[in-house]
Amino acid sequence: MDRYAPGLASRGVGMRAWVRQTQPDWPLREQSPGGVDIRRQPGQADRSMIWDCRLFEALIAEESPHLQRRGRVVQTNLAFAHTLPHLRRLRRLGHPTLWLGSMLEDISAGMSPWRRLRERLRLRWTLGGFDAHVVGSTAMRQWLRSFWIAPSSIQVIGHGVDLKRFHPCEPDQLAGLRRRLAMPLEAPCVLMVGSMIARKGVDLLLEAWPLVLQAHPGAQLVLIGEFERPSIVDRAERGGMDAFAQRIKRLMQPLIEAGALQHLEHCDQPQEWMAAADVMVLPSQREGVPNVVLEAMACGTPCVLTPFIGLPREELGPEGGGWLLTAADSQSLALRLLWLLDEPARLKAMSGLAAQWAHAHFDLQHTLDAQAALFGRLAAEAQGLC
Repeated sequence: MDRYAPGLASRGVGMRAWVRQTQPDWPLREQSPGGVDIRRQPGQADRSMIWDCRLFEALIAEESPHLQRRGRVVQTNLAFAHTLPHLRRLRRLGHPTLWLGSMLEDISAGMSPWRRLRERLRLRWTLGGFDAHVVGSTAMRQWLRSFWIAPSSIQVIGHGVDLKRFHPCEPDQLAGLRRRLAMPLEAPCVLMVGSMIARKGVDLLLEAWPLVLQAHPGAQLVLIGEFERPSIVDRAERGGMDAFAQRIKRLMQPLIEAGALQHLEHCDQPQEWMAAADVMVLPSQREGVPNVVLEAMACGTPCVLTPFIGLPREELGPEGGGWLLTAADSQSLALRLLWLLDEPARLKAMSGLAAQWAHAHFDLQHTLDAQAALFGRLAAEAQGLC
């Protein structure tokens, strides 16, 4: 929202956000750097259902003078049985509701046919009441259609990349950039950007890296991502995250001591690392449309991916252009990395294809135009103007 807010504002779309206060020191109200008016609701970490309802209750209470005017679009990714009454109330007041999908659920693994049908009916019930559904890929559109969401309500709007910020590094500037980032000047540099959680597959990459080092002793792996994710608040999941984090830190320590690994929990300029790296890796199990892959491709950095649930093949373009797949095990990942790193000409060709595809398909301005047009249409329909 914050990345898109300035561009949407220039197109006549203002944004106000009701979100959870997941850290006690975060203010209940503030203006984001992008200009979003943020309203946070305090709550208890293990009472997510109540928290969800409080968000809608706060929206309706604080916006009640404005809600008399039809046509304010309410966008959310909350689609549960306990949020449906609030959404129905907003629709009765004349405010279109839009579901923004960023992740799909796997409703097949380990389920009996009866349970799969029940899950499809549940999703049809919770998502079918929205006026519109926005997803970032055709894979997610097909997922929605698999449980009978009306095709006319689904719109694919690709995730946008700021191409003025994410772009390839000029060849004569690469050495200076790598020197400033403490990356090796000649040996390969591989990057992963993502939270240090099990779903992202960072453990596979750490297990694969010693195999890469055997062929390229001076190579460096850079990990950018936090161990903490405040948005995940379930106690059982938090316990699992803590155990996973300890395992990852044990894998990281010898590599850090050997100078073969850098880890940054926070990074304000990820585009510099993406432009300086030879390859970007995301060995994830499940994604929607991973922004870091789009951004890396825009920087001319080929990406190595595992075949995660929700893989946006059509949006990323032909495999072998700016991205490659590998099996989700450490040996396969190491071999795929070496297949690229051992052939500089191949790596250079893929770098050019990645940047070319990204600049043709991921432009943020196209995304903003599509979003503003959709918001405008929904508002106009609710006001009876079209």
